[in-house]
Amino acid sequence: MVRFILGLDSQGHVGVSELLSLEFLDVKSRVAQLKLNHVHKIYNDRCPNYMKLNFTRVEDVHRYSTRFAACNFHVPRVQGVGTKTFFYSGIKEWNSLPVSIRNVNNYQSFKFKVKQHLKETLKLDEQNVYLY
Repeated sequence: MVRFILGLDSQGHVGVSELLSLEFLDVKSRVAQLKLNHVHKIYNDRCPNYMKLNFTRVEDVHRYSTRFAACNFHVPRVQGVGTKTFFYSGIKEWNSLPVSIRNVNNYQSFKFKVKQHLKETLKLDEQNVYLY
């Protein structure tokens, strides 16, 4: 689709700069965006109860005064295939978001800020010479 929109031939390179010129994300970032949108609904209690079963806030697990505990989820202990589940990877990605984004209550604003954050992450990853 990017090649078609940009008028590139079938062998044309589609990299981060081409994706970002169209305001697109790569597949990995798009999956993260959709996952974080669901976790935002879970965090703000705008989802069915069954979706909240595996999401426990840190403040409900212990009363230690940890940094940013109020907006983090407790990371469960899982191994193997469990690390690929929605709830585990969603919790890890949510906790890695900047606090300023996690604290956004408005869903539309949150979606916008997450996409901006993921685009910035893509730009930084492309500039990292040790990534590839």
